[in-house]
Amino acid sequence: MANHGYAHLDGWKISREKYEANESRGKEVLKEITPNDLFLFRSPYGHFRKGQKDVMWSLMSGDFDSLLSKEICLKRLISKIRSGDIVVFHDNEKSFEKLKWVLPKFLKYCQEAGFKFDLIPERI
Repeated sequence: MANHGYAHLDGWKISREKYEANESRGKEVLKEITPNDLFLFRSPYGHFRKGQKDVMWSLMSGDFDSLLSKEICLKRLISKIRSGDIVVFHDNEKSFEKLKWVLPKFLKYCQEAGFKFDLIPERI
């Protein structure tokens, strides 16, 4: 499971203290809903403030972009996906309609193209 912070705060625009408190609060919320106590962290915007090993992505889905149609979103993902990529999708109200259309089609494409899916080690 990955922690993305309690709020979507930009680590380059807030103090280290606020950033670390946001990360800790996110971890506490996750602990309330899962028995797993090992959480990876993915910094919002990819902007981090401390030396922990964040999980970074290599391909952004664009599902959050209201100017990007679901068809173009899928087409871009298919054209850019490479072996080893970590792809970011968002599970929020803003992205949900596009996500529920794009994700199944993208996963089907990846499976048919021979891509394999794997877990990120919890201790990196």
